[in-house]
Amino acid sequence: MVYITPGVDLLAKGFLILGALVGTIITLNSSVVARAGYHIPTWILLAGTTIAIPMLLIVSVMSRKISNVRQAAAMGARIVPEAQGQWIGNLDILKKMMENLKIGYPGILPLKCQFDAIHSHLAF
Repeated sequence: MVYITPGVDLLAKGFLILGALVGTIITLNSSVVARAGYHIPTWILLAGTTIAIPMLLIVSVMSRKISNVRQAAAMGARIVPEAQGQWIGNLDILKKMMENLKIGYPGILPLKCQFDAIHSHLAF
């Protein structure tokens, strides 16, 4: 029996999506050249592909969040509150947690404003 690890599965999906995106862009470029006779410069294709990849990731994450919120609302539930950091990707929270790992408990988040923000969403 063949067992595919989660990392290989994730990378394969990523390469498949990336390959489909690049293939679509190349096909559209060929179609434009064939029909209109206008050649899109390579730097525009590369820039467009480079910008499209993070945009697709953003759209994917946001659509998944919206879907989760709607499914939770349909079941009468709420989404678990998230800590809102100041840096991209909540890296400031990760930094604080890494500091706590060295001096105390790694799960304790010493940012009072984070706890206040999370507890304000909870209705006991």
